[in-house]
Amino acid sequence: MWALSEVREKVYNFQKLPLDKSHFITEVTDYKKANAEFERLLQALILEIGKFDSSILHNNPKDLTFKIVRDTRFSHDKSPYNPAFCAHISPKGKLPVPAGYKKEHPQAEYLKYKRWYLEYPLKDTELSDAEAFLVKAAEIFQIMKPFNDYLNRALVGFQMPAR
Repeated sequence: MWALSEVREKVYNFQKLPLDKSHFITEVTDYKKANAEFERLLQALILEIGKFDSSILHNNPKDLTFKIVRDTRFSHDKSPYNPAFCAHISPKGKLPVPAGYKKEHPQAEYLKYKRWYLEYPLKDTELSDAEAFLVKAAEIFQIMKPFNDYLNRALVGFQMPAR
């Protein structure tokens, strides 16, 4: 198992790929190994969180991860790859962003606030030991759970406005 900091380093290296094909193939292979390692870590984290929140146990890590390729159309940062592996863990998995609403829609101001999430920054040193990371991450998710439950209760029966 690679240390999480090594997995992160593989993503950074992938972003700086030269045009040399043989080097590219090596980096892609390393990226695929790092991605598989991230998915194994994510599966372990799902099992840890599942000890206090069984609603996420059905998730497949591959379905929760974001692509490494970034959508840069509306971003000032035009770097083509995400700088880290990312995943969205929730009972419903990664949800698609609502699209197709016109800015003149009567509920447009409220539709802007379609994402609520909690974020907890980690230091690189906290990523050097995968087992310690899993314990720490599960603790953080357990602290976040009441807030997530509150938001989910508030949305029971909510329907997006018709387009």
